[in-house]
Amino acid sequence: MVVVGAVAFLRGAQPAKNLKTLKVLKPTIQDSSISVEYPASLRAKQSIDVRSRLKGVIEQVVADEGASVVTGDTLIIMRDDEHKQELSKAQAALKSAKAEERLIQMELTNVTRLVEKKIAAQSEANVLAAKLEVARAKVEESAALATTAELNLSRTKIQAPFDGQVGTLSYRVGSLVEEGAVLTSLVNSTDMWAYFNITERDFTELRSTDPDVFNRPARFVLVNGKEYQVPGVVEMVSNGVEPETGVIMMRAQFPNDAYELRHGSTGKVRIMIPFKNALLIPQRSTLEIQDKRYVYSVTKDGQVSLTNVSVRAETNDHYIVEGALASDSMIVADGVQHVAQGESIDYELVTP
Repeated sequence: MVVVGAVAFLRGAQPAKNLKTLKVLKPTIQDSSISVEYPASLRAKQSIDVRSRLKGVIEQVVADEGASVVTGDTLIIMRDDEHKQELSKAQAALKSAKAEERLIQMELTNVTRLVEKKIAAQSEANVLAAKLEVARAKVEESAALATTAELNLSRTKIQAPFDGQVGTLSYRVGSLVEEGAVLTSLVNSTDMWAYFNITERDFTELRSTDPDVFNRPARFVLVNGKEYQVPGVVEMVSNGVEPETGVIMMRAQFPNDAYELRHGSTGKVRIMIPFKNALLIPQRSTLEIQDKRYVYSVTKDGQVSLTNVSVRAETNDHYIVEGALASDSMIVADGVQHVAQGESIDYELVTP
């Protein structure tokens, strides 16, 4: 529908000469979905620091930096001389404790027979029974020390707990390392997690069509701007809003069988945000002044005024806006650069 000449009639006077005739339109209201990108950081689903479980000297680096390893592969070997000695001592102490236990047990058995024949006193048997309990405790203690020594010896060989790729080595052969020192890292990148923050407002829009935000499709945009070809899904939402920033942390998972995504790299997560009853206006009908977006609103009698609009999102050629405009508002459709604040115009109302 096109309305022409309505301005002059509403003024109740003859049409003014030399008034510009411009096309105006009303915002469109419709449900819409917008692709929105959020800065993200990538983390491998399996990623650990490989630490020394004891103090010692590195004797051999078996898996070099960047090497691919499988579960159980030896990564680093520590010097084990002292630990072998400790194990031998512990095993000898255990053997001695067991021998002492057997001797006391034999002596107690003999004294018990003599007590039954009333040749020895019961108190003598009681003393030996107490000594036997002490001997058994010593055996248990020695066994525990032997187990610890054996465990420490096994810890001189640092092995991969899962399949992955070895990271940068923090120490070289001959280095003395403390217990708990980070020797290297191990990363399994077959599945990647992309962490990103979404505004509380976007999160509300995301849940407007379906309260369950899990398993929603997601895409990852690489740092060079190219889209990663394998789609992912949203699988985690934090349990609250960050009070200082007002954002909600989310996580999407992406398969990475070709190892194109790298642990620790950055990019963007792209997801579709639905907007119900969105107010849309053409981008060509707006102008930017000092980083703010404006339109020229038009009254029924043709008066033009500059109106600031808040852009909620954008499509290829439209803005989703909110604020000063309503569904029955009229704005200049084209030629906004030729209109001035407070100007009077004739207009044609056109369909967007």
